Amino acid sequence: MKILITAAVFMTAASEFSPDFSAFLASYYGPYVRNQMERRDLGSKGSFGGKANRNERLNNQPIVFVHGVSDTAGEKIKYVADWFLSKGYKTNELYATTYFDGSQGNPLKWVEYGMRCEYVKQIRALIVATRLYNRSCCGCDRFLAWSSCI
Repeated sequence: MKILITAAVFMTAASEFSPDFSAFLASYYGPYVRNQMERRDLGSKGSFGGKANRNERLNNQPIVFVHGVSDTAGEKIKYVADWFLSKGYKTNELYATTYFDGSQGNPLKWVEYGMRCEYVKQIRALIVATRLYNRSCCGCDRFLAWSSCI
């Protein structure tokens, strides 16, 4: 039983950007944009992704996850990231940010707001940063529906 529990701990996506990715974001975009993407104000639900160090190698194409309107990076998307981990991906290949504040305890919070250009730009900034940071393409399907904002 202890082995199973230990394996489960290692198979969970990190709950924030790695220090290396955080430093990269600050150097590339500046601390304000880094803080906006990192969302430490949301604790473990704010963001995830990044390498332990810049020389760490990737086995798979990085994936940038985009959550739903009333969600955060650390909620439903986290379960999807955990599924990819179970299929051989590493935490340095999976990235997400929170572009609003989630449901805030109200499952109908999504009716109070919609997708805004500023959210799309934040997600696009993460996609660009992930690509530059990893020197690789990244998977992001069905995102460009809001391309007029970019």
